Amino acid sequence: MVKIKNLQRKIKLKSAIIKNIAAQILEMEGLEDSELSLVLVSDKQIAAINRDYLKVQGPTDVIAFRMADGQYKQLNTYLLGDVIISVETAQAQADKLGRGIGRELCLYLVHGILHLNGYDDQEKGNKKKMFARQRKIMKNIPRKYIEGI
Repeated sequence: MVKIKNLQRKIKLKSAIIKNIAAQILEMEGLEDSELSLVLVSDKQIAAINRDYLKVQGPTDVIAFRMADGQYKQLNTYLLGDVIISVETAQAQADKLGRGIGRELCLYLVHGILHLNGYDDQEKGNKKKMFARQRKIMKNIPRKYIEGI
């Protein structure tokens, strides 16, 4: 199950399509019985989360909070975690790369879900594995959904 909350108001998005894509990604990862919380925020909002929880200054693209790493992980084993995406950062990056925001948002969503599923991009070998999986998932998301965001 995917719960989505759009807290930013600058960029219009189709939450139902994003929710559908998130469910597809969960299924591709064998996590269709898990619960995911997805929050779409502004740069200001993600900067505050980044500062308060990760002790890092400034906005970022995506933050994932994995419940399996938390002290209460045994309470609900189906609760995967939270993915928080800065829509403003996604738009800026999409503009910079000359592509639509849908692709950028999907990329951040895939990246966040992979982190929740235990993938790590801090070490070279792990990063290579994670990014290969990320590319494979992105290829399997129908273009019409990505462009429909």
